[in-house]
Amino acid sequence: MYVDFEVNPELEKIVLGSIPKGYYGIKKAIYIYVKLCRTLKYSMDYFVGKQEAIDYFRDPSNIKNIDGINNKDVVCYVFNAILMKLYYKADLRDEISDYGYRFTDDGKFVDEHFTAQAQIASFWSDFDGTKGRIKDNDLTALKYSDKVPTGWKMHDKRIEKFFDETLHEVIAENPVEMSNQEEYLKKVAAKFNGKQNEYPLKDRVDLFLRSIDIADNELFGFNNLIVLSDLLFTQDERTYNKDDSEKDNIYFKIVKEKATSELKCLLYYKNSKIKDLDKQLKIYEISVSDQTYKEIGVDEIIKRIDSHYYTKKHGETLEYPEVINEYKAVQME
Repeated sequence: MYVDFEVNPELEKIVLGSIPKGYYGIKKAIYIYVKLCRTLKYSMDYFVGKQEAIDYFRDPSNIKNIDGINNKDVVCYVFNAILMKLYYKADLRDEISDYGYRFTDDGKFVDEHFTAQAQIASFWSDFDGTKGRIKDNDLTALKYSDKVPTGWKMHDKRIEKFFDETLHEVIAENPVEMSNQEEYLKKVAAKFNGKQNEYPLKDRVDLFLRSIDIADNELFGFNNLIVLSDLLFTQDERTYNKDDSEKDNIYFKIVKEKATSELKCLLYYKNSKIKDLDKQLKIYEISVSDQTYKEIGVDEIIKRIDSHYYTKKHGETLEYPEVINEYKAVQME
């Protein structure tokens, strides 16, 4: 079953209307993919499992509302649908094997992750703008860096070298125009990405919290907050080891406030250099909706988790992080 849909004319103008002269075939297709990734963003309401967001994106008629200006939110299969439609309008789509989305019998999108597969300029490719972690996928990273897209896989080995060169060429010829917050993320990435261990964890926690203070409501949402946490904190620092008492730890968790359904971030920071366990652990509740954060005591966070004040982002019961389990065990000794 196929249900037709419309792409918003403003979004079409932003993407197709900006194609540089002399761009044809694969180069033109790459530009459209990159421009669309830089224009749209992944929906955080969908990310945290809000049913109204799921219902909204499953309806193909809502695609026409995504204008790339006031409404930029998409999910994987909606991104694929828009991309394939734009390729068709740009005379680049020769044949479709898998649109990157499917429909149910009642004409709604199947709510699953899909990778689009299409023959563009006679060459088969896979397209997945949401592949990987939020900070690394093309729908996010192409906004704050000049990295080469990783969500486009070329199947034809004969043109791999040409394709790779063309990817770099398109990025070099069309540097990203960043918002204030995206400029900020680029600076953080340049300083810290891959070099986090050169800076004390406490300093990076302080920077993370200061970043929330200076954030612009319109630009600094959950997407950028997650990117910032991934840039500042290593996977090892996020991995708790109760047998290593000298190890500093960070724990970052997106939760939902049960009474209001408002999304919050909980940031736990264990400073092993402080020997008093009551003072060793700092917990911050971050509210993205009003760009604020506040410190919460350990006993208070335990009380909130016990009373189901918070749930996981999809509504499931929230468990204690390991660092809280350690605290409770010591208190019982």
